[in-house]
Amino acid sequence: MYVHRNPAEGKTSIVGLGTFLPDTVVTSEELVRRIAAAGIGVTPGFIERATGIRTRHVARAGENASDLATAAALKALDRAGLQPADVDLLIFAAASHDITEPATAHILQSKLGAHNAIVFDLKNACNSAITALDVADAYVRGKRARVVLIATGEMPSLACDLRFTSREQLTERFAHLTFGDAGGALVLTESARPGSGILAIASIARGEAWKLGTILSYGTMHPGNTYPEGAYFQAESAELERYGRTEV
Repeated sequence: MYVHRNPAEGKTSIVGLGTFLPDTVVTSEELVRRIAAAGIGVTPGFIERATGIRTRHVARAGENASDLATAAALKALDRAGLQPADVDLLIFAAASHDITEPATAHILQSKLGAHNAIVFDLKNACNSAITALDVADAYVRGKRARVVLIATGEMPSLACDLRFTSREQLTERFAHLTFGDAGGALVLTESARPGSGILAIASIARGEAWKLGTILSYGTMHPGNTYPEGAYFQAESAELERYGRTEV
């Protein structure tokens, strides 16, 4: 495991936070009724009992990952008392993206008007924003950026197939019942108060487990739509949980 402890001075602080949820709400009970209507016998309330999730927000047709990120970023900048033109580094950190090329960060920059920023995407599945926080911290402490904006727009609903036809299929795709869409953003600057800010960062990666959670299509392995099922999220949930709980 990689562990980095920041020096006493020159730490990075989060000075603005923004979130955004799409208007459309889907309840767990709606999904239960949909499953039952497909002829699969399920108990009312089973999704909420298993996951604790009552509702999830879903982006409307035509809404993109960059739109969710833009809405969250504007809130974060406002709370930090800053303008888009103040941003030196803009990181779009998400598993979702608007298009394959260019980086969604460029689209986000255009929508925000953050014309002074250097921009790039950072993709690391569920850890994208956390990894971006590590990168942002390095930029600020290294004096390469005064203001860093991390923004995410996640739309995993597009990778969910809720057309269940059997109990076995329901079990295989159970993760699809848990996903919702959202935007989030953080603004980071050098800490103005001695002793405050990011104290340390620890990281670990287990690449040998990459097959446990995948969206396989639209890369070099499965270009275009050569593998339609690969456009949906597939997971071996029990094994993923085991890896997540393993001590390091």
